Amino acid sequence: MPTREKLHGSPVYSKKHDVLVVGTNDSTVLVVKASTGKVERLLKVGGPVKYHCALAGDLAVFGSFDGKIYIWDFVRDEIKLEVQTEDIVYSRPLICDDIAFVGCADHTLRIIDLGGFSEVHKIDVGEKIHSSPALIGSNVVFGTSAGELIALDRFSFDIKYRLQFPERLTNTTLWHEGMLYIYAFDNKMWAVTL
Repeated sequence: MPTREKLHGSPVYSKKHDVLVVGTNDSTVLVVKASTGKVERLLKVGGPVKYHCALAGDLAVFGSFDGKIYIWDFVRDEIKLEVQTEDIVYSRPLICDDIAFVGCADHTLRIIDLGGFSEVHKIDVGEKIHSSPALIGSNVVFGTSAGELIALDRFSFDIKYRLQFPERLTNTTLWHEGMLYIYAFDNKMWAVTL
């Protein structure tokens, strides 16, 4: 299906349903049958969806430039929850079990219970979050536009580490063989151990 605007978000594949779920700058999220290319479902939201969705069973979790985080049952075509933030959402959610961690440009990391469809916690980190959270061990790790790398315990939500870098951190942190790899906005790669 052609879109009017270019795409920023990557499609995400659901093996369970054999569909691709993709957000668009047309302010829509499409569910496309992988084997046929046919659009099976379409959700219109209030702003562009520039980052790819996170999937958990029948649910798609994503943020929009309308400042909302959506939990959408894309099989039954039901919005289960909308969380209004105070700015755009331009990061990919991280899902750990039934909990979604979503970075927002309003300086907060939102923590959402996908079982009870409620926001259970909000952490203000003092700067925009465009870095998609990553699960590294038992920590949720993300960067801020102030150049701070933050690691919080995925179960207690307590902040365990805060590391300062000289430039904005807008990319997902990677972990390999005991090293964290952090790519900063100034095109420098950092490798650190915790």
